[in-house]
Amino acid sequence: MTNKILVFILLLITVAGFTVEKNPYFRFSKKSKIDLYSKGGVNWSKGYFIARADKEDLSEDTREKLDEKLKTVMGKEKIEQELLQEAKRNLLNIVLDTKVDSYNRVRDLFNDREDFKVLFLEEVEKHIIKLPAVYLGSGQIESVVKYPIYGPGSLSDLVFQLFKFDTVVPVVSPWKADHSMEPRAFSSIIIDLRTPYKFIDRVFEKINLPHRLRIPVRLRAKFGYERDKKRLYFKGNMSVGERIQLLKLSRDEEYQEMIHRLYKRSQSSETVIKYSPSLFPSIYDSEGHLIFSKDMVEKELRPKIQYMKYTKDPLIPYKIEVVGENPLYVLADKVKGENNSNIVIHSEDARRLFLDPKTMKHLKKGKIFLLVN
Repeated sequence: MTNKILVFILLLITVAGFTVEKNPYFRFSKKSKIDLYSKGGVNWSKGYFIARADKEDLSEDTREKLDEKLKTVMGKEKIEQELLQEAKRNLLNIVLDTKVDSYNRVRDLFNDREDFKVLFLEEVEKHIIKLPAVYLGSGQIESVVKYPIYGPGSLSDLVFQLFKFDTVVPVVSPWKADHSMEPRAFSSIIIDLRTPYKFIDRVFEKINLPHRLRIPVRLRAKFGYERDKKRLYFKGNMSVGERIQLLKLSRDEEYQEMIHRLYKRSQSSETVIKYSPSLFPSIYDSEGHLIFSKDMVEKELRPKIQYMKYTKDPLIPYKIEVVGENPLYVLADKVKGENNSNIVIHSEDARRLFLDPKTMKHLKKGKIFLLVN
């Protein structure tokens, strides 16, 4: 008898501890790199927004009343309808807070453009996917809704409709053709964004130098003195050898002290930044040329294709049915933009995209895959 009671208690604890992560529709874990919100999230790799609303009455009396309501058809429908409306509101807030590019969020467009507001509210309502309510245990019920990031009626489709271009922006290669190389067409491009990127900062120290410094040529790119602001600067990590060279430039005690300070501060002058997904990232080369953006997608294809596909599948380069027989795999050099959502690839990799016109045609059809954590 005692064993049966213990088993029953364990079952109750298991049911009560059934968390949102166990909901079959809601697979976001707390450790996930997916953008999480208090009532939902953005799954960039799978291409959808998801939001939830739940009802959980902890007191025994209210829990029993809720369970009684759920036993009747009318009571169940009323509670599910209330939760559905709340889940839709939560979804709307998540979508509005999503980045369109490095600078703007959907909320900015929603607030600034009346035509977009009307279109947005109509289309979102049409394309919201309502999932069956989930019962997580006694006194616990949850409603979940989804909305696509890409495809017809999706957020990317709506933003494309807002910015309708009369002409397609021509893709002009910033390089001269190298006829010594045999042109090669790539079926797609896979950009690996899983590496954290390091950005070198400049460190400064205030000092009033009455005399000029004769800076060695090889250090001029890193070290200097701004007379108008009266400060020394150094870019990147200063080596011991560089510190010795800089100390020899002047015997001034204050200057010597500032060099020692610059040396210490420069040891932590690198900032590590990770890529931040957005709806419409742009691709640049390492010389600053724009290689690809949403404006280059053919006008008639914009509502029909997924602009760029996010994936967490490390085997994506080997999946011929998805990326084609000859994909170009590149490591991103760095990320840029206010929110670190634009991509920079090496100029040599960018040049390969222009060796054959077929490559750019493939990219215009959405054959760009962004490999993220």
